[in-house]
Amino acid sequence: MADAVSPKRARWRNPIHGVLAAIKSRRNQTRSLAKRIALEPRRRHGSFAKMRLDDKLFLQIIDATPLVSIDLIIYNQSGHILLGRRLNRPAQGFWFVPGGRIFKNETVTAAFNRISRAETGVVFQQPVLLGVYDHIYDDNFAGAERINTHYVVIAYRCAWPEGAVATPDPQHSDLRWWEPPRILQDPEVHQNTKAYFR
Repeated sequence: MADAVSPKRARWRNPIHGVLAAIKSRRNQTRSLAKRIALEPRRRHGSFAKMRLDDKLFLQIIDATPLVSIDLIIYNQSGHILLGRRLNRPAQGFWFVPGGRIFKNETVTAAFNRISRAETGVVFQQPVLLGVYDHIYDDNFAGAERINTHYVVIAYRCAWPEGAVATPDPQHSDLRWWEPPRILQDPEVHQNTKAYFR
């Protein structure tokens, strides 16, 4: 005579069911995140609203996907390059070329003009595309553990207008002109900036 199946044994399921449930839960979380991103400000009165995401949501985005940004490699008439000392993570405390991320629904041209004006006080004419680079950092803007930051960077070479004065933004403690050889030698210049001059 066969043993009776206990209620506990009757509820046993193949372990694959748990994996499928976890995948379904992750998929629902991703859909929820996408809906929240879609509700962020887009265009207002013909211009782009500032994309200010709450820290928790922004960390989820950084943990899940790369960010797209623009870097400005700016030369003056003497061949020196403009760098700023970063106040924020990632690359906090390092000298770095000016730059910033592209917002949702913002064209590359609009982002270039906004970033150059915000970072230096100047909008550059006829920038030259240098290439696309990966910048991967071990940390993130909030210093949260086990979350790195990955930027896909569109880099442009720009000519500084004669007579213009550089004005630092709140993300930099100082702006300074550097000779290219010194950029490669100075340990306080970040490796991702040095890569533009190798």
